[in-house]
Amino acid sequence: TSAVVVFGAHFVRELEPNQQRFTVPLAGIIVHPLWTPSLIQNDIAVLHSPSAATYNFAVQPIRLASGTRTFENEAASVR
Repeated sequence: TSAVVVFGAHFVRELEPNQQRFTVPLAGIIVHPLWTPSLIQNDIAVLHSPSAATYNFAVQPIRLASGTRTFENEAASVR
């Protein structure tokens, strides 16, 4: 009925000082329609969190596509 979202984690199974955990109802999760778990393709979702994250050195916003800039087929990394 819900999922736990963890921001700012190095080890999601351990509690770390900079982690922020939110419970998101399944109704607040929109998974990419072409997600293929066996191929790890389109592994992205939009989440509507009931609470706002607090930005710190471990949690920062990312730039979203706008206008004609889509980022389609471009490599991405998470640090």
